Amino acid sequence: SLPDALPTFTGDKTLMGESNLCYDLPYFRKVEKLVIEGSVHLHAFVFLWGHCRALKFLKMGSVVSNNGTSTNVLVYEVFTLLLQVNKMAFLEELHIKNLKVRSLHMGLLLLDNLPHLQKASNFLLDIYGQDLILFKQNLPFLNQKKGLVLDYKDC
Repeated sequence: SLPDALPTFTGDKTLMGESNLCYDLPYFRKVEKLVIEGSVHLHAFVFLWGHCRALKFLKMGSVVSNNGTSTNVLVYEVFTLLLQVNKMAFLEELHIKNLKVRSLHMGLLLLDNLPHLQKASNFLLDIYGQDLILFKQNLPFLNQKKGLVLDYKDC
């Protein structure tokens, strides 16, 4: 059975998988809303993405490689692998601080492969030229098709 209160991770330190997460607890697969105040280490993020199969709402700080940085390390290849592990079939909202979209492929991968995504924020478009134009041309189609609301900024 599920505990009365699902885990909430707060604080200004980086959530590290090996020291903060109990890997043998079965309730992660039933978590529908996950909010993490502060940064998340890449290993913890991979664990949460892989195990939180019922997730509908995800909000967290930057995904980092160590405590001393605030640069988001998520790239196309990471999301490609993560979507093979967990398709996030129920995810409706995605909010990851400073999520740099470094290529047209990365942006479209996220927006096209999350079937129920309705709202996303903190996308930093680090793409230029024709790729940026194509990405922005796809937004009205995605908005019409899925009702997607995307909050983004150009870098």
